[in-house]
Amino acid sequence: PLFLLGAAICALRGAAATFNLTEDLLEMVGRIKAGEVPNSFSWGSGLGPVQGSWKTMVGKVAGCLLEKAELVAMQWDISDNSTYSVDSPPSFFANMAQELASCCTVSSRADWCAERVAPAFRRLVRLTGVGGSDSSHDEAELSQVFATVTRVASDLLSGMGSDGGFSDRAGLILGACPAVSATGTDETTPSCTPKDLERLRRLLGAVEL
Repeated sequence: PLFLLGAAICALRGAAATFNLTEDLLEMVGRIKAGEVPNSFSWGSGLGPVQGSWKTMVGKVAGCLLEKAELVAMQWDISDNSTYSVDSPPSFFANMAQELASCCTVSSRADWCAERVAPAFRRLVRLTGVGGSDSSHDEAELSQVFATVTRVASDLLSGMGSDGGFSDRAGLILGACPAVSATGTDETTPSCTPKDLERLRRLLGAVEL
């Protein structure tokens, strides 16, 4: 057991180094701010309250998180050959981790964002080391990443008062996992499932038609 644990830790560190990731989100945010890692901060499109746009920087942070949650929802099925993520799961997880970290690099809520998003970031970094070998495990982990990220986005928007609105599309993402608001999103609480993400993917696909 100790040998397997040591091997897992070495695999995680090796994968993190390969993709220029760290295991600590605050450190990763620091690397991005220092220009050592590209900053891919983006708040997506069609998610904000005013013609799909956001009026404040904090709103844009929430939009950034929702954009990443939407990407997870559209790509969660690692075993589905039609999804991008199946081509290289470790690269997909690493890119998601870096993009998620970028969401916490701006605004007055940057440190708060990093603290709250850290569990999802850690899951993604771990998946860069083991992702692709067990699709059921990967998909369950992605469901929890989605749950954490949407919970943080929801909390951000709730604290914005009249500026905390969002589009109908964003509402679908925020409401995808009914258990999130009731159970929280720590790393041991099963607050979202692959079935929730599949239902959301179908709803988002229908909206695009």
